[in-house]
Amino acid sequence: MAQQPLFVITKSGLIIRSERLKALSDYPKRYIREAHEMVDTYLREGGREHDPVILAMRSEIARAQETVRDLEQLSTEVQRFYDLNFVREAEIVRETLHALGFTRLEEVYILSVLVEHMIARFKAENPTCSEEKFRTFINNPEVAL
Repeated sequence: MAQQPLFVITKSGLIIRSERLKALSDYPKRYIREAHEMVDTYLREGGREHDPVILAMRSEIARAQETVRDLEQLSTEVQRFYDLNFVREAEIVRETLHALGFTRLEEVYILSVLVEHMIARFKAENPTCSEEKFRTFINNPEVAL
């Protein structure tokens, strides 16, 4: 099965897949683990902590650890952005629903259809998006996402 691309450029913006960002950190994590094993083996076989090869490996391990931290932070921020967008859009639908004099999404067919299309787009951007949570948030203002 082919992986989804990390990002997709659309007419209206950029879709960054946070789950792919998380997957990107797998390689440097494996590198860190294997590099630690190589350093340990080298030291067990008589190498010294201050040998140039050990110092270089430690430097590369530190760079890989920084890369993992950066990718994890970026993934967290992308997910936070999607969550904020999710809430903002749900609030817009809720306010529209109330402006029309209704309290439940199911009472206004056209808004229900709109929400179906919105959810399809949200899921394309963020596979963790929940239609049930979105509808519940619209219908119940006291529910937190």
